[in-house]
Amino acid sequence: MPIWLHDGKILDGHNRYEICQRHNLPFETYEIDGIEDREAAINWIIDNQLGRRNLTPEQASFLRGKRFNMEKKPGSRPAEKLPPK
Repeated sequence: MPIWLHDGKILDGHNRYEICQRHNLPFETYEIDGIEDREAAINWIIDNQLGRRNLTPEQASFLRGKRFNMEKKPGSRPAEKLPPK
């Protein structure tokens, strides 16, 4: 598996990279295009992790919740109405 990079930063493969460095093993990298900002990079990481089969249901739920919280827009909820005085 290659080590996935964006702007020279590892998005996936931290453990593979560390093992290869420690044991002087060759490795491949793949640069991901089309990621505009930090939020898009985090969403790519979440999507990539959710595509793996070794996640527990709790881990998958956590990642889906993190993605949901990142995507919801501030102010998208209607203002709470206070009771009249």
